[in-house]
Amino acid sequence: ALYFDGPVTDDDWELLWTHNPGDQTLLLKLPKKAGRIVNHCNYFKAAGQKCYYHGHVTRVRAALEHNGSRSARFPVLRSFVLNHGDQLKAWQGEVQRDPTRAWVLKRCNAGLSEGIELLVGEELLAAAKRSKPKDWTVAQEYMDRPWMGFGGRKFHLRVYVLVTDWGPEPHAFVYDEGVVFRSKHPYQRDSLSQARD
Repeated sequence: ALYFDGPVTDDDWELLWTHNPGDQTLLLKLPKKAGRIVNHCNYFKAAGQKCYYHGHVTRVRAALEHNGSRSARFPVLRSFVLNHGDQLKAWQGEVQRDPTRAWVLKRCNAGLSEGIELLVGEELLAAAKRSKPKDWTVAQEYMDRPWMGFGGRKFHLRVYVLVTDWGPEPHAFVYDEGVVFRSKHPYQRDSLSQARD
């Protein structure tokens, strides 16, 4: 289902986070319960759209730069929306300076790892010479030196966090169940691959 149908049969839930416009009416009908958090956030498009995410991260970085100590605690990979002429030129300059640095090109509206190119070297230089893409596309610096857990294999976590206050000290709730995605193959920095495993 595209939307939360509710109510769940046992009503055993504490957090509902939604951004679908159709859910707003449903939220008014949900039973109240002490400690239950319900949030309807239809303005946060960055959750599933890569170009919006780039804009969101850019705004967060700008806000953090007002506080140097806080900024240093939140390193972020560089990214550029290639449909903006100034960002396309800036990215092309980065590629020319260091074509051995890998970059990921992603269509902004693609999902399920589709429309992704992992480029380095000659392929990267060729991509940087292309004209402005027709589809909205973001170029993101590739994290080529990740922390290797699970016996030298790459992995990523999917963890849900609800931030209720950014400062001066952040307040956040971390959902106690997450998902770990682990690669079946050892990571080899010198031979990058997009092969799915």
